[in-house]
Amino acid sequence: MNNLLVNNRQHYCLVYLHDIIIFSKPFDDHIKYLDEILLVLCSHHFQLNTPKCSFVHQQMDYLAHTIDKDGICPSNCKIQAILDMQEPTTLAKANKFIGSLGYYRKFISNFARLAAPVHRLKEAITHPPLFLQFALPDLPLTLSTDASAVVMDAVLKQQTPNGLQTLYYFSQVLPEPQKRYSTIQKEAYTIQQAFTKLYPYLYNYEVIIETDHCPLCNFYSCVETKTFCRYLNFCCKKNRGKEAVPKKFSAEKI
Repeated sequence: MNNLLVNNRQHYCLVYLHDIIIFSKPFDDHIKYLDEILLVLCSHHFQLNTPKCSFVHQQMDYLAHTIDKDGICPSNCKIQAILDMQEPTTLAKANKFIGSLGYYRKFISNFARLAAPVHRLKEAITHPPLFLQFALPDLPLTLSTDASAVVMDAVLKQQTPNGLQTLYYFSQVLPEPQKRYSTIQKEAYTIQQAFTKLYPYLYNYEVIIETDHCPLCNFYSCVETKTFCRYLNFCCKKNRGKEAVPKKFSAEKI
């Protein structure tokens, strides 16, 4: 089909598989080119499927792209399909999502840089070590926390006779209101959120909260907002019996 139609006609006719595209600027030329292509097809005994044909349009959707006289852009229906995708909950779904975006990478500046974190996540989930220990009874736990401008992270660890063991990793994007917090408020909020998330692991254990933010080590003497105090007092109010009690704040980086 390509040899039959496109030779010497590249300036107004293109063929992709069984699809024929005829294009031109003046309408009269377009009709002339259309007649010419139809005559060639007829002379070689080709028949067109009329319901699948579209004639004389200023814009068309083709291969998930919208094409008009000004250029090419992603098809609106495909963009809407991407927007309607549910948040990926598995690695396979995340790869499918990135693949959908990758189809339009030519439209996105620095696409590889933007997608790099997902590819790094794929590497992290497919390479060892992927192993978490069970906590030993009667030994304290260490909850190391850290907050940045946009994310909060925590690691639950335990010092055992066999060395320092990792029990749980916690990582989450800060909600929009908390992104406007001061640094010390973000750090306190991270501790409270990690404490809440990991409470089933912390229950009945002595807990050491480890932070790289030194002002938190003296939070009882800090003059801060009620919100700040509420976050840290939430943890300290667990001081009943052997429930999860922060033993101390130590200024060390995670």
